[in-house]
Amino acid sequence: MYGPLAFSANVRATFDVSRPIGQRVDPMRFLIDGRPLDLARSYRVAGLGYTLIGADGYAALASFTDPYRNGRDHEEFIAYLREKVTVGPSGQDRVTLVR
Repeated sequence: MYGPLAFSANVRATFDVSRPIGQRVDPMRFLIDGRPLDLARSYRVAGLGYTLIGADGYAALASFTDPYRNGRDHEEFIAYLREKVTVGPSGQDRVTLVR
């Protein structure tokens, strides 16, 4: 089963689902602002609390450090919807699957 995460507009990622879990992402094909992921660097990731504790199958995210709580998930989502005039799906070009 494949349940993709949503990525910001400046992120492009390629996943090889034929490879074993833990080896599906090549850092050179995970681009942030057009540059490959730097394994020596730390990144801040935003997400729902449920996802970040690994409760929905993304165990790798559960090893986060230095958490920052901006607000409750549902309250932040409601504020986002109120701020936007129109809400639509994100681009279909952010994630590429290799099978």
